[in-house]
Amino acid sequence: RLVKTPVLLETSVIHRFSTFLALFVLLSAGHSIGRPLNMGPDTKELKTQHFRFQHRPQQETLVRKLAGQAEKARTRLCKMYVSCPDATTLIQVATDEKDFLGIQPSGAHIDWAAGVAYADLNLIILRVDRSMMLTIEETLVHEISHILLLNYAQKRPPRWFIEGLAIYQADQDLITRFEAVAAASVSDSVIPLANLTKSFPATEKGRSLAYAQSGLFVQYLVNQFGEEGIRKLIEGLHHSVPFPLAVQEALGSPLKDLENQWLESMNRYGWVKALTSQWVIWSLISILFLLALWVARRRVRRGKKRLQREEEREWDYIQ
Repeated sequence: RLVKTPVLLETSVIHRFSTFLALFVLLSAGHSIGRPLNMGPDTKELKTQHFRFQHRPQQETLVRKLAGQAEKARTRLCKMYVSCPDATTLIQVATDEKDFLGIQPSGAHIDWAAGVAYADLNLIILRVDRSMMLTIEETLVHEISHILLLNYAQKRPPRWFIEGLAIYQADQDLITRFEAVAAASVSDSVIPLANLTKSFPATEKGRSLAYAQSGLFVQYLVNQFGEEGIRKLIEGLHHSVPFPLAVQEALGSPLKDLENQWLESMNRYGWVKALTSQWVIWSLISILFLLALWVARRRVRRGKKRLQREEEREWDYIQ
């Protein structure tokens, strides 16, 4: 299902990334979600210190690899917290889309994601599918990030922060996202963060941009204040501080001011990007070529006129 049309490639990459990564984060307060479903009689199980994997027999090698990566990822992600949540997380690994839908808790039906996290159930469901833009390892880290954050924060963060932190912690394709948001900043189509608090747009384009903005803004905050600043922010949420106040106390500036500063930096890059795009570069090359051609022809004409004047003077002298 790879897009072969070059013109659509960049848009497709961003859309596929945001669509398959769109890892739903659900809480029972807003959804009627039942307990995890049993995967069936052929289910195998692998336990680690903090995770319990359920999988099909043919996935045993993959799951053993994921189990080691999950513990390492958790150790790294826990550095963002003063005290890391200690509950065991159940991770169910589906073989395909049908299996992915079949093992989701009752009341859930998410058929377009690479993974889904149910924070209140301490449950992650992953989908093994080679057509996905993301690797299952990337998706695993992204989902663990969701589980840790939402089980630690007593005040639920806005959606953009939940997704942005997970994208940052999973180190996922920020270059593509950077270009997407920079282009949007030039055309004034960036979505205000206030509109991304509870949910993301329903359209493909809007959702793609929302994921891009979320990842890049959190990266910007890390660049400005370090992971220590983000840790202080999360600790405020752990102590039930409302998100805007937690930002002010941890980072020393109102959220809106930080958003404006970030947009200014993106806008500057957007103009640089626009001025260095392939189309503009080739246009400038063409203009320079035509200018050089005009200068060369002008020099030739001047040379001919100079020779003509010299010949005329020489003829007058001979006469």
